[in-house]
Amino acid sequence: MRVASEPSQPIVILDRQSEVGTVGRTVLKFTLNAAPASDWVQLFHDAVGTKSGSFNFIHSDPEVSGNTIIWSVPVEDVQAAVEYVEEALPRANGKYPDLLGQQQENQLDEAEQARYRKEADEAGMAERSLDEAEQARYRKEADEAGVGERFPDEA
Repeated sequence: MRVASEPSQPIVILDRQSEVGTVGRTVLKFTLNAAPASDWVQLFHDAVGTKSGSFNFIHSDPEVSGNTIIWSVPVEDVQAAVEYVEEALPRANGKYPDLLGQQQENQLDEAEQARYRKEADEAGMAERSLDEAEQARYRKEADEAGVGERFPDEA
């Protein structure tokens, strides 16, 4: 089973089945061309605004597992559930490339910030080392001159 990770590979429905569920319910199964990434799944769940139908339908959500969407819905809401999935899929596909781009941009920003921090830390260490070397030189000169622990600005 392929996992969709490229924005060029939209998730599409290959097959749709319905089975009789518990009393008054139908289980809808949508087979997808690939198992979507978890970020795509979140976009799928957020893609369609409010649902209309029975209370049980409105307060239920489809489950994405591997390359399958499974949803147990009241019999009277089967058509609304099918429409929901068929509407949410292209919306999630449309938003997914933007999300990937934003994530990539954030990763680059974080990498750049880490590089700047590392450079600043290294520069700080070099500066401290120079300061320490300079102080050691002044101490040595002061000891040789018999002055003690004075630095040039203390003389």
